[in-house]
Amino acid sequence: MPRLLFSVPRPGVLGVRALVSLTAILALLAMACGSPAPPASQAPASGQPAAAPKTPIKIGAMFSTTGPLAGAGAEALPGAQVFADEINAKGGINGRLVELVVHNDESKPEGGLSGVRKLVDQDKVVAIVGPVSVAVSTAMTPILDEKKVPMVGLLGQFGEMTPYSFSAIPVTGVTVPHIQYAKSKGLKTAALIAQAGAIAESIKRTVQPDLEKEMTLVAFEQIQPTDTDITPILAKLRSQGVEFVFVPTSGQQAAMAAKNFKQIAYPGLFSTTHQNANATFIDLVGDAADIVIINGTKIAVYKDLPASDPDKARVSAFADAYLKKTGKEPSLISAVGYDMMLSVTEAIKTAGDNPEKIKEALEAQKGLKGLNGVINRSPKEHNGMEAQWLLMGVDAAQKRFVIKK
Repeated sequence: MPRLLFSVPRPGVLGVRALVSLTAILALLAMACGSPAPPASQAPASGQPAAAPKTPIKIGAMFSTTGPLAGAGAEALPGAQVFADEINAKGGINGRLVELVVHNDESKPEGGLSGVRKLVDQDKVVAIVGPVSVAVSTAMTPILDEKKVPMVGLLGQFGEMTPYSFSAIPVTGVTVPHIQYAKSKGLKTAALIAQAGAIAESIKRTVQPDLEKEMTLVAFEQIQPTDTDITPILAKLRSQGVEFVFVPTSGQQAAMAAKNFKQIAYPGLFSTTHQNANATFIDLVGDAADIVIINGTKIAVYKDLPASDPDKARVSAFADAYLKKTGKEPSLISAVGYDMMLSVTEAIKTAGDNPEKIKEALEAQKGLKGLNGVINRSPKEHNGMEAQWLLMGVDAAQKRFVIKK
């Protein structure tokens, strides 16, 4: 039988090229069917696990959004949220986003007491902004001092505070514009009307000393949260010859006092605190708006500021953001909410998320420019906010504040 011989031809140049091309095509197909390799920038280093996303920095937000002080709380909270939106849009603090954990204290001390325990013990916040009530903050401070968590709120208190309490409300010289205006009208006698309890005690430390330096304080009357008519008190003050009545209380109580003042045609001057420099108070006071004199900061009259004012662009930008978020014009209290967050986050930038170090950073703040003024603090001075006050009246028809001439 003849032998059959088989031979494999040696590939030529074209055969080699075809083989290489086929190999490349097969490699590409294999890559397409498998999982793509991560980009070099995202791939973990050899032997290293992928980095976990950074946890947010939790800041408690204690505000009265129901109850008698709901008007103030509902304005301070979105002010704080506007700041949180701004800082998160820039990447947060050291790459960590800010998370506001909101609690409604219902305008009650007991609401603040239960809320602060939840924020600190359960939510693990590193600091708290708010509240808007002296009574609520007074109830909260023992817990904050015990837990060593700082709070920046609207304490409105001169002098040394408790170790972990700070204020972002302009309190320095709060009565001065009122007193100067009263004296310019030739008035010499005055009276204070404040809510009994913690608020009245705070007024004795803050408002009363400035008033007594310049005028004769005839009476200091205290009213209850449940009072709905104070015409007997006003009638007594009128009989005592009081010319200037200053009511450093907030919301419904201040509006009630103004209405009663107008109702009895009181022949004197009625002034109230800057905490009422908001649209809610204008609605509450109604037809008595024309007798009200109030002090505020530039945010309340930002549209009327001249173009040459160095703060106009900044406060106007905040006003635009606040209006976009809420559909309402901002108030002094809205700006305080913003300034609270500014103060706390600047401290966190320096101290990290350690509450004790945040407290120390708050005490070291110098020249921090807020919407309402400049913050300068020390270990013994936890207020720190100094404002350039503007005395204002109310344009009832337009429902807005105007600079008092």
